[in-house]
Amino acid sequence: MRHHVLLIEAPVNLRNHLMQLRPQLVKAAQEVYDEWSQDDDGVDEVHGGGGICDAISRAFSGILVDVPGIDITDGGQDGDDHAYVIVYTSTEAYAIDIPPSVYERGGGYSWTKIPNVTFRPEHIVIEPVSVPDDNYMFESILDQSEVQLLSMSKSKFNR
Repeated sequence: MRHHVLLIEAPVNLRNHLMQLRPQLVKAAQEVYDEWSQDDDGVDEVHGGGGICDAISRAFSGILVDVPGIDITDGGQDGDDHAYVIVYTSTEAYAIDIPPSVYERGGGYSWTKIPNVTFRPEHIVIEPVSVPDDNYMFESILDQSEVQLLSMSKSKFNR
């Protein structure tokens, strides 16, 4: 009996592959944004008074899960008020995000929707972060990369 082994490898150039996915990521984020409806008190049935970064992050993960040979984890840290996705292989890792200043205003766990936002591919930030020796240690390793990502995101997208 013959057995075949299928090896699944990550795309040769992961960053370029992720860049090509930006239109799909934009579409997924736009769907989340368009469904977000706050009342006069800033409360949404699904998200409460918080923002939608967690929902956008989950939507991104739903697309990225189909990229062969990669793993996905949540970005951010305990006490952080913003969520994003980290995609990684054994040799490279990228944080994928839309800075919250593009679609919401606020802080902590109280955010208000910026009206009439239409996401564009250039809103998707794909930034390299350190690849950990132990993939379970992302939170402690990414501190400096997260600071750089957030600084770059704020300066590039603040309105």
